Amino acid sequence: YLRYPTVAVSAELTKIVQLMLRYRNRKTLLSFFIEPYLQLNVDGVMHPMYNQCIRTGRMSCKKPNAQQLSLEAKDLVHPDDGRFFLSADESQIEFRLIVHYINDANAIAAYAENPDTDFHQWVAEMCGIPRKPAKNVNFCMGYGGGRERVLSMLSSNMDLVGELVERAKQIQADPRWAGLTLEHIFDKLAQRRAVEVYDKYHNTLPGLKRASWRASDKIKSRGYVFNAHGRHRHLPEKAAFRAFNSVIQSDAADVMKEQTVAVAPRYNQTIRDWGIRIFASVHDETAFSVPQELRGDERVFSYIASVLETTRVSYRVPFRVSMGASDQSWAKAGADENKLQFSRIVQ
Repeated sequence: YLRYPTVAVSAELTKIVQLMLRYRNRKTLLSFFIEPYLQLNVDGVMHPMYNQCIRTGRMSCKKPNAQQLSLEAKDLVHPDDGRFFLSADESQIEFRLIVHYINDANAIAAYAENPDTDFHQWVAEMCGIPRKPAKNVNFCMGYGGGRERVLSMLSSNMDLVGELVERAKQIQADPRWAGLTLEHIFDKLAQRRAVEVYDKYHNTLPGLKRASWRASDKIKSRGYVFNAHGRHRHLPEKAAFRAFNSVIQSDAADVMKEQTVAVAPRYNQTIRDWGIRIFASVHDETAFSVPQELRGDERVFSYIASVLETTRVSYRVPFRVSMGASDQSWAKAGADENKLQFSRIVQ
C-alpha cells in the first residue's frame, strides 16, 4: 500500500507502523549502543578496537563499533572539559574517485571550475531530475547496482514519479482504458520514466559502464583489480560485477588512511604542538578532540583541511573537506548548523 500514493492508508495503520519503527529504534539504541557503553567504558572513556586487515581496504571496528553509531549514539559521546570536538568529513570522496577513474571530461571541468561541486546536484541538473533520486541512482550505480535494481529503485521513488499520479488518473478516465486499474497504469508510467532516466544517466556519464566492464573483464582474465595506490583486490568470477566498486572503495580507504596518518599527532609536529588528538575514524570522517582555546583560531581549521586534502597520488579532481565543531557532542560536531567557514590558505 505504501508504494502507491493513490491508495489511502488508515490513520490507525499509520500509527501502528510509526510505533513499530520507534520501538525498533529504541531497542537498537539500547542493545547496540547504551548497554555496550556501560560495559566498555573505563573512567568514562571507551577505546574501540580497529582492524586494518580487511579485504576491501576499509577498516572495521568493535567494542564498540564506532563506525556504525547512530546520531543518537554519537550524541552520547562528549568532549573532555576544556576541549571541543572537530569533525572533518571528506566531501563525496567515492564520487570524486569515480569521476577520476572514468575520466569524464564534463565532470572534471565542473570540479575544476568549482572544487566544492555537489556531484548529486550536478547529475540532477544534467539529467533533469530532482537531487534525491539523482543521489539514489548515484549510490546504486557507484556500489555496483545492476540495471533492474536501478530501474526498480527509480520507479518507486515518489520524488521522481509522484507527478505521474494525475497522468494515470487521466488515462484511466479514458473509456479505452476503463478495464485497467489505477495502480497498473501508474506502474507502467513509472517504469517508462525510470528507463528514460536510466538512459539519460548513462548518456551523461558514458564512461561509467565502460569502466565497470573493463574492471569486470580484468577479474575474469587475471582474477584481480588494483587501485591507484597499488592495492590488489582478488574476486571470484561470479563477483566480477563488484570489481569497479572494489577499486573505488579501496582507493577511498587508502586515501583516508594516508590522510589520517598525515594528520596524526604522532607523526605531525604541528598537530602535536597544538594538543590535538584523533579520537575516531569513521570511513570518510576523521574526528578530533581539540583544546578549547583553539576554537576561534582559523589557522587550525585551514591547516587540518590542507593536510586532509593533499594526497600522494595525483588525481584528476580535487578533494574537499567540510568541518564542524561542537563542545557538546560528537553528533552536534557533524550537524549542518555547526559547519565551519574557513580559508584554505594556511596563514
